[in-house]
Order: sequence, then structure tokens, then C-alpha cells
Amino acid sequence: MGCGNSKPSLDSSVYMCLEMLDKRPHEVDFVQKFRAKAHQTRTMEELYASTVFGGSLFTPVGTSLKRGLQRDRHNNLRNEVCAQHIDYLYGGGYYVIHNVKRHRQTSGDQEPTNEYVDIYLLIDRVEQVREFLSRHIQRVEAEKPNTEHDTGRRVSTKKGDNIVTKETDAALQTSPIHVRKFQGHRDFFFDEIAPFLNGYGRLVHFTCHKDLGNPLDLELTSIEEGRIAQGELDGYGRRFNLTHMEELIEVGFFRHGVPLGKYHSFTKNGDTKEQGIRDGDDLVKKVEIKDFMTRNLGSDLGQLETGVALDK
Repeated sequence: MGCGNSKPSLDSSVYMCLEMLDKRPHEVDFVQKFRAKAHQTRTMEELYASTVFGGSLFTPVGTSLKRGLQRDRHNNLRNEVCAQHIDYLYGGGYYVIHNVKRHRQTSGDQEPTNEYVDIYLLIDRVEQVREFLSRHIQRVEAEKPNTEHDTGRRVSTKKGDNIVTKETDAALQTSPIHVRKFQGHRDFFFDEIAPFLNGYGRLVHFTCHKDLGNPLDLELTSIEEGRIAQGELDGYGRRFNLTHMEELIEVGFFRHGVPLGKYHSFTKNGDTKEQGIRDGDDLVKKVEIKDFMTRNLGSDLGQLETGVALDK
């Protein structure tokens, strides 16, 4: 796995992000966590197996009109990830943070907050959040290679740990591998760290009805992948939404978590729900999307920029 046709040396954290986004969620901890909801995990397998929108996030997107034919609507996300310079001195690296509660409970909440997020994110630089993370969440594991070229796989075997696997190859450069793996706890909230969650990765959203340790109480709601800014999709990305009566798959450009720019949504079976230029809830222009290399069509720039200004 590399960037482009050549095989340049890759930063190890960049490599792990590419590897993660190239595959469906398959980590042992993911499978074990949601094993009690077999219908949901089966649905996710079917979505990722789709010949229209599934597979690697970097794979071109197809259309329902060309079902089974070559997928030819490319995106530039792989090049964006490969261009990241990871500043390890300022906390950059590949982060895995599990069981982060979405909101802090307040006295005005009528019902307990039960929304959680698992975070898999490549961050180039975090500065002040480094101290915040070490103080407010429980460190599960931080890994570095024992040798300059760590080509093996290591798995956490301590009972109760979430399992981390890491595979590298000789193409990797010799900079240290930083897997910053954490476990959220009752005083740690997604909304409070969202300003520092900027990079590329995957957010797994789920609800917990009672006990985080009991798979029977956990239910997937959505999976978001792509460029993340302040904890939300911002740039090219893909969202698998399981909270609708029918599963909704969204591909295209987002800003602050809502569609902005080229957009295509699908049903589970790959049929088109909506295609064109979106500005939030509005379909600015119904048009066939030829590629996802840029956010906008040239003729729509003015109208989209006006919409963004009105939203502020």
C-alpha cells in the first residue's frame, strides 16, 4: 500500500491510517463489541461489500446506472492523507480512543445521555490536547517498534484489553510508530475534545442502553469516514447511517458534518436516493456527479459560498 504509482517511504502513522480506511471495520474489538447485534454487523458487511459505494474509502464510487461496471468517480483522499506531516513532538500520531461519551449529562437533560463514539484518527499535531489526554483519559496502550523496521504483528493479550494489531513492511521509514490507544471514562466527553479532533479517520457512533461491557446493550447508529475537522466530517467522506427506516449511505463533501458540495446518497441496494450539489438540507442543483476530486462544480461556487455565509 502506497501513495501513487511509486512506493515512497511512508510515515508509519500515515500507513496505519491508510490501512484502516482501506478496509471495513474488522478489528477484533469491533467484532466483539457488537457481536450481540448480528443483524447490524451483517448489514455493515453487506454495505462494505457493495459494488457501488463499498470497499475502501479511496476506491472510486460507482452509480446505480453502471451497476457492476467499472467504478470511475475518483476522489483525492489518499493523496491528502499521504501528504500529512506528523509532528510527533506535538502529539501527532494515529489515535484510537474507545467508548467516548458524546455529551456531558446536565441537570436539564430529561433522559440520560447514551450516545458514544469510537475514534480512529490520524492527527498531524495536537499541542495542548496532549496534556489534556494524558490527564483525563485512561491510557490502555502506547506502542513503538523495538527495531528500526518492525515488520511483525503484536497483539495485546491482557484479558479485558481492546486488541491492537499493527503490521508494517520494509517500505516504512524508520521513524517511531505511535499508536496512541485510550479508553474513555465517565469524566471524558466527545464534545469537549472535538476541537482537537482534526485529521483523517473513522468515527463509529453507537448507543449504550445500560452497560458498556455488555454487547446486548450496544447498538450501532452510524459510521463516518474521511476528513475530520473538530470531530465532524469536513471534506470528502462517506457516512453509513443506520438510524433511518432504511439504511442511508452518503458519499461526497461535507462541512461541519452536513453535506456541502458534490453529493450522492444511496439505498442499501445501491439505488440512487439523491445526486447533485448539496448545501445542507437543500439540493442546490440536481446533476450527475462525474468525479469527487473537487468539492464544487465551477458554476455553483457562488451559490454555495453564499449559503455558507448565511449559515454563520
